[in-house]
Amino acid sequence: MENGLEVLRRKLDQIVTDNEFGQICMYASHMYGVSKFCALLAAKRDLNAKLAAACGMLHDIGYMAGGNSDNHAKEGRNGQKPS
Repeated sequence: MENGLEVLRRKLDQIVTDNEFGQICMYASHMYGVSKFCALLAAKRDLNAKLAAACGMLHDIGYMAGGNSDNHAKEGRNGQKPS
C-alpha cells in the first residue's frame, strides 16, 4: 500500500514534467531538496516529518505549474492560480 507522500510525489511529478526539460530538472531538484530539508528539520524537532516533506514539495507548486516567478510567493501565499 502506498503512503500519502508517495501519492503526492507522483502527482507533483506529473505537474512538473509538463514543462521544458531544463525546467523539469531545476524544479525537481528544488522541490525534492526543499522537501528533504523540511523533513530533516521537523525530525530534529520531533515534529511530523512527512507533513513537513509534503509542505516542502508544495511550497512553490503554483510557480512550477506555470506561474509567473515575479509574484509566485504572493500568489502561493494567497492560494491564487498562477497568472
